[in-house]
Amino acid sequence: MSLPEQLQQQEGDQTLTPLPEYRSILVAADASDHSNQGVKMAALLGQTWQSKITGAHVYAAKLHDVRFRQMEGGLPEQYKEETELERQRDIHDELITKGLSVITDSYLDGAEATCTDAGLEYIRRSLEGKNYREMVRETNCGKYDLLVMGSLGLGAVEGSRIGTVCERVVRRTDIDTLIIKEAKRDLTEGPIVVAVDGSSRGYAGLLSAFAIHKAQGTPVHVISAYDPYYHYVAFNRIAEVLSEEAGKVFRFKEQEELHEDEELSAEGETSAPDEIEMFGTPVEDAHRRDLTVNALFYNIADFSVIDHIGGLADLQAQIIRTIGPPRIRFEEDPV
Repeated sequence: MSLPEQLQQQEGDQTLTPLPEYRSILVAADASDHSNQGVKMAALLGQTWQSKITGAHVYAAKLHDVRFRQMEGGLPEQYKEETELERQRDIHDELITKGLSVITDSYLDGAEATCTDAGLEYIRRSLEGKNYREMVRETNCGKYDLLVMGSLGLGAVEGSRIGTVCERVVRRTDIDTLIIKEAKRDLTEGPIVVAVDGSSRGYAGLLSAFAIHKAQGTPVHVISAYDPYYHYVAFNRIAEVLSEEAGKVFRFKEQEELHEDEELSAEGETSAPDEIEMFGTPVEDAHRRDLTVNALFYNIADFSVIDHIGGLADLQAQIIRTIGPPRIRFEEDPV
């Protein structure tokens, strides 16, 4: 049972939810810098709970065999005779299948050495097939509590932050996953930033962070974000598309007053600032403008208009619309 499901079962129970313990850890190994750091972090966490570490690598011998047979039709005539084809297939099998197996063993040997030095039990898993599919299948087989893998592998594209294999695996796994994005940084350095939103999974993430903090002393920062401007804009867009009758059902007039009260509470009823405030990004700047048509940006590089807030549509419709409640915008527009 996953931790979010445990939390739902315990709803209303006043007992404290125990912190998670990752006693069976799966780590993806390919000898890349990110993978090696992942093995190191898996061993570090494993020492906390005396975990069993399983190193896994996926190779695609069957795929190579299929590709080789697909290319047989284009071979020179002297190689198309059946006896010669069988000989070529045997050579290919020797070079590819056994060669890939040897490479896989070498990757798993490195992970085993790290886990042995940490005094942890280690299991090897050589998987054959499509890389991300086999890794997902192994991850979700029910044997593991945590998956650790590098964001990039040996075939990393310069400038990338996360590889396609890692992204596909993360989207499909059922268990907690630790992704190593900085190959030279230890988990113990921290801080761990936890985003909470009131959901059971957000709470589960918080407990996982506390578990690592308890084990390694890693600092934990907890954040939550609320954007009153987004809610106001979304509310007005919905109000525009519904009929008058539907508006009565949703009581838009009362809700509009509620949204304005929330915006006032978030902003504080203060006077206009004495000095112009500076904002970090164009998106932030656009949301602080008074009118949507006054929040357009001109890109001198390609002579295009950048619209973050819907100002172009209002301009074409000849509508003057404030960004947020008019009372706040006209009194406290900082720019």
